[in-house]
Amino acid sequence: MNKNNSKIMWKNYNGRKKLFTIVPKSKGDIVQHRNWNPFSSKLGAALFNGLEIFPFKYNSKIFYFGKTSNSTLDHLLDIICPDGMIYLQEDSNIEIKNLKNVVIVDNKQDNTLSNNDSKNLFDVIYSDNITDENLQKQILNYEIYLKNLGFLIITLNKIGKMNDISFRDQINNIRINSNSSLTLIQEINLSNFFKDSMMIILQKN
Repeated sequence: MNKNNSKIMWKNYNGRKKLFTIVPKSKGDIVQHRNWNPFSSKLGAALFNGLEIFPFKYNSKIFYFGKTSNSTLDHLLDIICPDGMIYLQEDSNIEIKNLKNVVIVDNKQDNTLSNNDSKNLFDVIYSDNITDENLQKQILNYEIYLKNLGFLIITLNKIGKMNDISFRDQINNIRINSNSSLTLIQEINLSNFFKDSMMIILQKN
């Protein structure tokens, strides 16, 4: 993993690796750590399975779309607070009371997603609970909301039931047929933690 964030650390426990984020503390508080559980967070599972680039930074502007995980959201908030921001889709199941760095948006109407001004684009779009159906269309829809050099992270589920055209072919066809600026950076199998799931990471160039 690209170590670009000092709030993330690996520790060795009797030959087994564990991952933590440092919880932001108030003045005088002791340092606390939040343990990543790869069985409850697909982003955590990707880290345990060799995620090479971790693009979430202290000032990242993130759109978190799909089946939102409480544990993943907690870790991301530990990393971005107090300067970053996470935008969740309107039908997210997350309770956001007292979460200063989280905003609920209507992705069909909110200006944050409808305005292509660079100030309204995202550093990272993290999308969970996606199937291979209309994958190309979904990826292209996300692309317009990414900053240049921004990252699109997609968790693809039910990969065991894919049709004859693999997801790799679908992604490669995006560049050929639509002049997309997205490049496939890495693919990670998550099946040892989440059955029939994998993660793909793309970057906008």
